[in-house]
Amino acid sequence: MTMGRHIFVVAFATMMVARAGYGQEVAAGWEGDDRRGYIFASPSLSVDLGKAQALVFRAAGSYLFYDFPVTGGRVDVTSPGVGGAIGYRVQGRYVNATLTSGFEMRETRRAEPDTTQRIVERGPYAAAEVFISAGALTRVGAIANYGRANRYTWARSSVTRQLTNRRFEEPRAIGVGLDVTVAGNRDLQTQQVGGVFAWDWFRAKASLQLRAGYSRSLSSGVVVDRHPYVGAGFYHRFEQRRATAGSS
Repeated sequence: MTMGRHIFVVAFATMMVARAGYGQEVAAGWEGDDRRGYIFASPSLSVDLGKAQALVFRAAGSYLFYDFPVTGGRVDVTSPGVGGAIGYRVQGRYVNATLTSGFEMRETRRAEPDTTQRIVERGPYAAAEVFISAGALTRVGAIANYGRANRYTWARSSVTRQLTNRRFEEPRAIGVGLDVTVAGNRDLQTQQVGGVFAWDWFRAKASLQLRAGYSRSLSSGVVVDRHPYVGAGFYHRFEQRRATAGSS
């Protein structure tokens, strides 16, 4: 079975388990431009440890692609990957924080000017996410993850403000915000600043986010590209039968 099939089999299987047994989450998204980008899908399920704590199990499938200049031409890199993690979540009225760690495997193809290599990269990875309600209509978030397989780091901080349905009397609301993202490894580093448009469905526990902004890419500390970017993300929490630690 190819790496690409591994990604979708694991993601699909985990999502089906989540839907069948527990009230769980699925997040997916894409961000980038015609030359560089990142696509992911991440279903997860959790087991309550108490009113404000949970044990989190998460699968992830992703596809990373980028290029960068070298003497004599450019290097094109594509890297599909799949992984799994376990973590701990603290959830309160104003703060929701999750820490996870696990293992991933990537099948990376590097097309250089004079040769093409395919390598399988393996290693641990870790992720952290914190979401804060800074008032009834303002949300602040920070997300970061690091994968040892290809030494890739991704981090984002954001703030959004709800503009409609300010009294929470309707099932939907629209918000806007700003975010800053840094990402990269030994090949290429990217810095992004942009805006986000958020459309939330409260009853369905779902959210759609559209992003656009400006990025610059650096290789060996030298700026090699400045480019606009776009992105889209989707989150949905399934409210099914819940399991509590120690329940029969």
